[in-house]
Amino acid sequence: MRSYEIHTFQAGKWQIDSVFDDRELALFEAGRMDEGRRYAGIRVVEEEFDELTEKTKMRTIFRGSKVEKANATALEKSKETRHKARASHAKMSQQAEAARAGKARNTNPYLLIGLFAAITLLGIGAVIGLRSLYGIM
Repeated sequence: MRSYEIHTFQAGKWQIDSVFDDRELALFEAGRMDEGRRYAGIRVVEEEFDELTEKTKMRTIFRGSKVEKANATALEKSKETRHKARASHAKMSQQAEAARAGKARNTNPYLLIGLFAAITLLGIGAVIGLRSLYGIM
């Protein structure tokens, strides 16, 4: 014995909407429901019950495309965002490395000592020059 269940996806859960004995009617109804905007997802599950073994086999024979399209779109957007973030991070890393290299050259201790010595000598020279100009001992 076979039956066909139409499941709807709404509010994060799958629920059984209706049950059919006819495959074509179940697929037709699922297609009609999928075209509407009421449900985020539609699927048709075929259940086959074997009376001899008393086991049930289930398989999905129809899946609505809205959820798959939304997932594919979200996945593509996520990939683009990750790609942009990686490119931005690489660019920032290169800029930071260049800044570190530039700082290493500008913070040379001999350069600082030379500047300090030059400023000090100029200051001493200015004081001596002013004293001799005004005749102060």
